Amino acid sequence: MSDWASALSWGRDESELVSELQAGSGAAFDFLVTHYHAPVFNLILSMLADPSDAADGTQEVFLKAFKGIRSFRQGSSLKTWLYRIAIREALNHRRWFKRHLQKNISIDAEPQEGQCKLEN
Repeated sequence: MSDWASALSWGRDESELVSELQAGSGAAFDFLVTHYHAPVFNLILSMLADPSDAADGTQEVFLKAFKGIRSFRQGSSLKTWLYRIAIREALNHRRWFKRHLQKNISIDAEPQEGQCKLEN
């Protein structure tokens, strides 16, 4: 962990961290990921129920946070902002899979009730 990450404690003002993040500090971003990775991962995991998808979603959350930190409004909670990104990411993931997941039907499968069997 970097010097900034180890020196900063929860007792210090969050606005200092946000200012450092907005200035592009890699150390501040390291601190952000270190402190929020597990809670963000667990939030996404609770929504998706797949550790692999949750890991991908968590990575996307921090990428979006990195790209969007300059538009973050001071006075808002950084944790709430990250959680909102995480929730949107998980919902988008579920929506995408619902739309793109197709039923695979075996040609050898017996027809379900109400369906006619194709004859050769």
